[in-house]
Formats: sequence, structure tokens, C-alpha cells
Amino acid sequence: MLAAKLDGPVAPIDARVRLDRQKARQLALHGKRPRSTAAWIASVHVVLFHPGDLSLASGSPEGRRGFLDRILEQMDPTYGRTLAAYTKALRSRNRLLKMEGSDPRSVTAYDGLLADAGSILGQARDGLVAELKPLAEDAFARVAAQPLPLAIDYAPRVEPTSDAIRAALARSFTKDRARGYTVEGPHGDDLRLSVEERGARHHASQGQHRMMVLALKAAELEVLSRRLGHVPILLLDDVSSELDRTRNANLFELLDQLGAQVFLTTTHREFIRLDRDRVDFTVEHGRVERVA
Repeated sequence: MLAAKLDGPVAPIDARVRLDRQKARQLALHGKRPRSTAAWIASVHVVLFHPGDLSLASGSPEGRRGFLDRILEQMDPTYGRTLAAYTKALRSRNRLLKMEGSDPRSVTAYDGLLADAGSILGQARDGLVAELKPLAEDAFARVAAQPLPLAIDYAPRVEPTSDAIRAALARSFTKDRARGYTVEGPHGDDLRLSVEERGARHHASQGQHRMMVLALKAAELEVLSRRLGHVPILLLDDVSSELDRTRNANLFELLDQLGAQVFLTTTHREFIRLDRDRVDFTVEHGRVERVA
């Protein structure tokens, strides 16, 4: 069981997570199961970096869309409901597309919902990227300390308007039936990352991938702080790996200026360059002890 009492806008938030090797994790807010994962995300504001996040730079567009969606869900609970409605309609449409002999009208009946919800998703993501872009590009430059310009842009598959999405769905209907799934819409969008005008996924080094993701996380923290009126908790796992001493020092100088409460895990304590109000713990054989 992990439990925390967090500062909230009106009253403290009692958050608990129960972990069990045999069962799915259980979440609780004030002793009750939250209505949805989106309700949890909207209540417990956290920015997390762990080694698996490197796929944001090196992996598929799905992970980058998820990154944007999680930020938006923390800022606006209605976004989570719109995303859920879009995802449900998309699954239903795809299921019908796979069925032989299904009535075309039953498939296209979902186009209006996909177009309306999809336009909201696309426009919200595009606006978020416009906020993240200068912050992430600046953070990357500060950590890299070299002329390695990072460029971040939202790349929608279809213009994020209801009319454009509806028209794209109509145009692709025959091909969608042949494929058995829906191609057009915000579920195919991407957050494009490039260094020196070359796509980061295939042309950046592991160290550059790490700096890109850390820059995105720093930008996420700043955007959430502005929108929410308080700074989220920052969780960092193995943050210094693949960074040389200079870039590691630059990273911690940046983190120190962000003003967040930071929880770090590392196997190399000497890499951690945060000293203000610092408390160290060791974890050994499942026991957590404070370092004197």
C-alpha cells in the first residue's frame, strides 16, 4: 500500500494505491474508488519520468499521443470524457468494418460522433503543443549546452475540424472496409520531434533521446503549473543515465529552478545535484531507511 496526503485547491487529498502481484492495482481517493482513471489523473497531479519514457522520442506515435492526452486530462476533466467517447465510437466502427456484410449505414452512423469529438481532441492537442514547444525547445538547449536545435510540432493526419474529419472518413470508407479499420482521424496524429531538421526517432542518439524526453517533461511541469495554479510533484527514475557530467549538471540546474517537490531514484547518489531541503533514503531488501 502506498499512501500520500497531497495539498489540494480546497482541502488535502488523501490518495492511496494498493499493489498486489496477483491483482490489478487499486486506486482510492479519500477512501473511495475514483469514478475513472481520468478522475484520478485530474486529482493527483504528477509529472513522471522513467526509462520507459524514452519511447516518446524513439517509439511509435501512439506513445506521444498518450503523452499529450495525459497532460490534457489533468487540466480539463471534460477532455478525458471526450477522449473516451471518441475511443468507444472508433472501436465500434472498426468492429463493424471487420464484419462481412455489415450495412454501410451502420458504419457511417459513427462518423458524426468521430468528427465532432475528434475535432475537440485535435484542437486541444494542437493548442497544448503550441504551449509546450517553446518551453521544451528552451529546456533541451539549456541541458545540451550545444547548438542542437530541437523542433517540436503537432502533425495532424486530418485538419482538426469537424467538417474536415467527416469528409476524410467519407473519402476513405471503401479503403477502410478493405483494411478492416478506420485510418483517418486524430488517432493517427503525431507529435513530431526533430533535431537539426532530422527526425529524432531514427537520427538522434540515445543521449539526445533522453534529453528530448526530459525537456518534454520539464515543459509539461511548467504548463501544468500555469494551468493548475500549483506545481505538480516531479518523479524521476534513473534520470542521469547516458548524460555526461556537464549535461547532468545542466539538468539539475534546470530542475532546481522549476520549483517542484522532486522524488528521485538512483543507484549513483553522487549524480544528484539537488541539495536544498534534500532528504536521502536507502532501499535494501524491501526496507526503506533514512540516511542520517
